[in-house]
Amino acid sequence: MFPQRHILLTISCLLLSAFAYAQEDWTVMLNGKVTEDDKPLGRVVLILKKNREEVQKLFTAPNGKFILELDSDNEYQLYFTKKGYVTKFIEFNTKNVPEDKEAGLYSEFIFELDLFKEMEGLNTSILEFPVFKVKYYPGLQNLDYDKRHEAKIRSRLNLLLKDYRAMKERELRDIEKAEELADQQEKNQAYNKQIAIADGLAKKKKYEEAQDAYEIALEIKPKAPFPKDKIVAIEKLIKKRDAEKKLSKEMEERYAILLKSADEAFNNEKYASARSLYKRAALIAPERTYPIDRISRVEDELSLTRSAIPFNKVTDQKYDLIISRADNEYMGEDYVRARYSYLSALRVKPGAQHPKSRILEIDSIVTATKVQMTEAGPGSKTKKPKVKKGAKGKTPPAKTEEDGLNEYLITLAAKYDEGITEEIEVTGSKKVTRIIVVKDGKANEYKKEVFSWATYYKKNNKTIPRYVFENETKQ
Repeated sequence: MFPQRHILLTISCLLLSAFAYAQEDWTVMLNGKVTEDDKPLGRVVLILKKNREEVQKLFTAPNGKFILELDSDNEYQLYFTKKGYVTKFIEFNTKNVPEDKEAGLYSEFIFELDLFKEMEGLNTSILEFPVFKVKYYPGLQNLDYDKRHEAKIRSRLNLLLKDYRAMKERELRDIEKAEELADQQEKNQAYNKQIAIADGLAKKKKYEEAQDAYEIALEIKPKAPFPKDKIVAIEKLIKKRDAEKKLSKEMEERYAILLKSADEAFNNEKYASARSLYKRAALIAPERTYPIDRISRVEDELSLTRSAIPFNKVTDQKYDLIISRADNEYMGEDYVRARYSYLSALRVKPGAQHPKSRILEIDSIVTATKVQMTEAGPGSKTKKPKVKKGAKGKTPPAKTEEDGLNEYLITLAAKYDEGITEEIEVTGSKKVTRIIVVKDGKANEYKKEVFSWATYYKKNNKTIPRYVFENETKQ
């Protein structure tokens, strides 16, 4: 019985039994279809050779189908060829059929054959042989495909298919890359043209028109910082221009007096008074940015003043108690408990360096132990690695990028509770979902950055696949 799907070449075969009555000259009908990637391929040239002599030439229909009739007691080769495609052929032998077995032969042979395009460098020498053969088998008392021939060429056909698919994938990638490059070049040209128009309008102080032009440039390149900065700058210029038109002379004088008093208070470090005066000035001229900017500066100075206040006695006692417990656990090599204790100390004093350093040492010890156990194999005993501590008077080694990341993650573990915390930030056309996952006292930071043209997934500032992001951040 013929297979439903022939190796590599997408040849499905079906033989239908002949009519029960005898025929003097029996024939076999080839009912075939030619495809490309399982889609019908029309206008394929079929060349039929009978006993090595060409006897017929025809084309496949638009749906890829064709019908041929083969006479008895002959050897046929049927070639499938089309410009730009690799040629294939099959062999059908109707010889050596006993007369008393002719009535029971299959009368129709239904099959599909897949052609593929020529590719430079693709070794198709195996197709110098027929992709399959059909002949009479006395044991079956019927026609069947040549299993020996199929076994001989199977491995080379599979290799051809593998090479073809790999080359096709590379070709598709090259095409996509070329299209992306062309698209980017076109985008750059449109962007530069729009920026030139916007700059010209801004130079002529046509601020509203310039702002619209920069907005169009931003639509072309949403990540470009230049048009964003120009839009913000023009917005300030527009507000300043409008404010200057609105304020009366009396209001201008009052506004100037308040700003002068506020500046004097700020310079004398009377920040509370300065903040109050700047706020009063902002109420007179809400469109002007100077008092608002100065209020932000005052808040910064007040924040610095507050952060300079030392921890109170109760905080120090609580911190010292936790550190004492953590150090004892660390010296006793109970690293899991020690790590939790050092994290607790960081919640009391987030800026303390000692617990941060201890946590890094513990993580190094645990990582080194796992590596040694992996190298030694299961069942092996390994010594706990010693942590080298810096000697007095020696400059500690410079922090690496990894050290900085570890310290940042330690700070996150101290700041956030166990479990998953989600934060969302929207800036212009960009939306960032930040997820902090704290598990067993260790933190990881995940980000989903959504732009109008693409979405990126990151773990600790390194790009990761979407499925990894979703798997590691699910509740």
